[in-house]
Amino acid sequence: MVSVDTRTIRGVDGRTGRIKWSVGRQQLYGCTPDADSMAQSGSVETKRYVSRNWLAVPVTCGTRNAVVAVDAGSGRVAWRHGVMNPDDSPLSAASDRFVGINDVGYGVFERGARKGSHSLIVQAPSGQVKVALSKARSRDIWGPLSPLVSVNGKMVVPIVRDGKHYFAAMTTSGSQGSILGLAEEVSVATFDGVRVYEVREDGSIDVATVGRLAPVAVRPAMKGDVFWVTAGNNNLFVATSEGPSGKGRIVIAAVGN
Repeated sequence: MVSVDTRTIRGVDGRTGRIKWSVGRQQLYGCTPDADSMAQSGSVETKRYVSRNWLAVPVTCGTRNAVVAVDAGSGRVAWRHGVMNPDDSPLSAASDRFVGINDVGYGVFERGARKGSHSLIVQAPSGQVKVALSKARSRDIWGPLSPLVSVNGKMVVPIVRDGKHYFAAMTTSGSQGSILGLAEEVSVATFDGVRVYEVREDGSIDVATVGRLAPVAVRPAMKGDVFWVTAGNNNLFVATSEGPSGKGRIVIAAVGN
């Protein structure tokens, strides 16, 4: 758990309520946390700033805006990236728009968002910045959901093209990405380095493979509300809850790839 105010970010142990770490303005490059942007619990906007292991904290540095990456486990500050203000002109030097942060600390930004042809920028936990996708279509919009976890140097980012939802797969080394087709933007999904798995409300799973536009639907006949998925060892693991919140049964199912 994380507590954010206008001066300090604190990591809180969810079981004991004790503060594990605290980060102030000095560690945040002298910037002030924007608590309002992270306080909208459960909103799509908040998902851009929070992943399983990292926080992308929106901050104000004088008259400029930025995003600071913080390791949620240790409180370590990894990098800062300037982003454009809502009233910036298209020719502003700070033309990057924050897209999201993934589970291993990679931040994703859209560069030149107000200029026709634009690029997707990746900032690594080391602070290194690389161009992941250059000269994207001017009508592409990078979706508000956080990038999915990186696996073997690859990760995926949701995009909207001509009103249809896709994922752009890229390598963190900066080589060109390809498009993965999915029927809609996902809220419960995982990525194993080759395939994206989306779990739908009816229990079915859409599987999209890098380089193939048409996803494949599978139906493992799961019951309950899906709240967590992960992929590994040639299996997809799905956790569902049955019954009232806090009182129901938790079921974890393994689905072979």
